[in-house]
Amino acid sequence: SEPLPRAQLVLVRLDHDQCTVSVDTSGEMLHRRGYREATGRAPLRETLAAALLLASGWDARTPLLDPFCGAGTIAIEAALLARRRAPGRERRFAFMDWRSFDAAGYEKLLAQADARAEAAAPPPYIGASDRDAGALAAAAANALRAGVEADLTLSQRTLSDVVPPPGPGFVVTNPP
Repeated sequence: SEPLPRAQLVLVRLDHDQCTVSVDTSGEMLHRRGYREATGRAPLRETLAAALLLASGWDARTPLLDPFCGAGTIAIEAALLARRRAPGRERRFAFMDWRSFDAAGYEKLLAQADARAEAAAPPPYIGASDRDAGALAAAAANALRAGVEADLTLSQRTLSDVVPPPGPGFVVTNPP
């Protein structure tokens, strides 16, 4: 016999005379990209880190510094953006279990995303520092899982000891 399909989450919200029906196409929460297993004291969701980078106007070509990097989420997301890696590239989505799911079409989209990532220029200097050795170890482990460890310059130092690279750049951080 065929295995039973996974349960589909359907949400129904009633608000006075309005009814909204939503179908969960994602499954696992979208901020969980799979690399951030180690966290610090104030974890920052991957999607929020990417949003901070985009909102800052960072162009993925200019040096970037995060002097309170914690588990490295901002720096890792910066490297992923610079490398033009598709968010959630390695994850499974709930819509993949739908009968109407076009696996061949999805594979074609992944191939296009991979081609864009292959054509991306190498990331600029991305520096991440923290005074906490445990947080820095978490950042290094997360960067390794994300495949961007070579793109980051990690260092243990206090804010007063941070030396930015020469020239213009961006500081994007989640201060304590």
